[in-house]
Amino acid sequence: MAPALKTSVTLREELEASVREISAAANITMSEVMNRAIEQMVEMIDCKESAPNLTPWTRLFREQVRLARKKQK
Repeated sequence: MAPALKTSVTLREELEASVREISAAANITMSEVMNRAIEQMVEMIDCKESAPNLTPWTRLFREQVRLARKKQK
């Protein structure tokens, strides 16, 4: 049986559930969870060192942001 394809709605619901769970466990707001996650992603993108342990998506975002920044200069 083939795995079910996830829609943007399904992914959003899963993300919201994860953020809600982290928020409750850490006793902080959902907004703080999202802000911290974005800050961490930006730090990984801005890091000068090579990071072989990045997920493929993070590596892709990192390359795209760096390329876009080069084009702006």
